[in-house]
Amino acid sequence: MIAVVSLFGTTQAADSTVVLRSHYVEGAEGVPINVVESGPADAPAVLLLHGFAQSHFSWTFQLQSPLAGRYHLIAMDLRGHGNSGKPWTESSYVARCIWADDVRRVIAATARRPVWLVGWSFGSWVVVDYLTCFGQNGIAGVALVGGLGGLLPPAAPTTAADQRQAQARAAKSVSGVLAENFEVGDDVARLLIHAPVPDTWRVRAAAANVLMPPYARVLALKRSFDHQGDIGAMSLPVLIVAGDQDPVAPVAQARVAAARLPRASLQIIAGAGHTMMAEQPDTFNRILADFIERERHGNSTDAERK
Repeated sequence: MIAVVSLFGTTQAADSTVVLRSHYVEGAEGVPINVVESGPADAPAVLLLHGFAQSHFSWTFQLQSPLAGRYHLIAMDLRGHGNSGKPWTESSYVARCIWADDVRRVIAATARRPVWLVGWSFGSWVVVDYLTCFGQNGIAGVALVGGLGGLLPPAAPTTAADQRQAQARAAKSVSGVLAENFEVGDDVARLLIHAPVPDTWRVRAAAANVLMPPYARVLALKRSFDHQGDIGAMSLPVLIVAGDQDPVAPVAQARVAAARLPRASLQIIAGAGHTMMAEQPDTFNRILADFIERERHGNSTDAERK
């Protein structure tokens, strides 16, 4: 099933009446992993994994939304990110099963199985890390948002001018000059956000970029991003969500992935960029809930998926 959806006039305010519960879980190697939860603990569990140099705050409009009335929402700051621990050693970042083990430990500490895994951008790689390291047992389904977890080759190279700008941003992101780190955080926010988002969300997204120290950024980017050999083993339900204005994860690639995965559906959000879950949260939340309920109650067929 491939659908293009858009919902105008959506609300973009977190529901402050939804209580967030924050605590730490001991991750792999003893690294403290910051975890934020909302919703009833006995509801279906949904684990939300954020993008590179971001944090659980990326999921504000999911954690504090009507979704919290239906699901047990769990968001974690990945190692090196947000309020989680930031180890010094290369081995703490380059092994994909290190990232996966953090997820496994968070699931064990917080969730009743089966669990729905939702990965945005870099988080989509961590979702596939988990499936390749620990298998699909206990996972009800996955959503890949603004990223395909390395299941396909990288998108075609950008223009020479775009490549030069990317190199300049990369140099500032690993600089020891804090002002340059803040500058690149603002640049990244402008690049990834297409439609209006609340100022608070934009500011905190830029700040989260700086919370990932330069050394951790360098080490995390040394890991393998190639999961192409794992696409054939993805037999569980997969939802792919793409913004048609996303410069990071092109819709064309999302279509190819949806066609190759045996139980995949693709939802394209019109007018949305890379941060679609903040730009059009009501639309995104409806897509996610529809996917979960369809699969929970067995209302989808192979024909509908394609």
